[in-house]
Amino acid sequence: MKILVGMICGVCLLAGCAGTGAIIYTPTETVAELQVSFVDSSWDGTTIPVSGICKEGRGGGRSPSMRIGGIPSGADAIVVEFNDTGRPYLAEYGGHGAIWMATGGATELVIPSVQERSSELPAGVHMEHAHMAEGFGPGAYLAPCSLGMGHLYVAHIMAVRRQGPEGPLLLAEASLPLGLY
Repeated sequence: MKILVGMICGVCLLAGCAGTGAIIYTPTETVAELQVSFVDSSWDGTTIPVSGICKEGRGGGRSPSMRIGGIPSGADAIVVEFNDTGRPYLAEYGGHGAIWMATGGATELVIPSVQERSSELPAGVHMEHAHMAEGFGPGAYLAPCSLGMGHLYVAHIMAVRRQGPEGPLLLAEASLPLGLY
């Protein structure tokens, strides 16, 4: 896993995706697994609910609220990267945006839902970087917007130490399928 992530990060740096604003977190020797679940039952990981579809698709444009558990000591933030696996340029590193929230030393927390294309985020939620889709306006998050083409949307959740003598570190992670749209 460590070698694969290192290779991906190296390819990303060589390919220039570091220019997207995505922070590359160096994995620690042992990257733990986070426990992640949806708070809202309308999100089931199979189909994106109407509340989660972009406004172009006549949806509500809101991200799912997620419960994150198993946060290791030493993690000072949870980062959530939203990706569209059906579009290569939006499939990694938060192509649909990335947000973060300080852990405050907690081992479990809830990441609240955020509205798409907004710079006004819920209290305690910060933009890691804006979504990378062109023509959709700025914002920390872009809701699923394939207009029903069957794309799989996924959240990559990371427990990280944003700053320290070793630089940004990845301590734990999980991948959560958001569903198809």
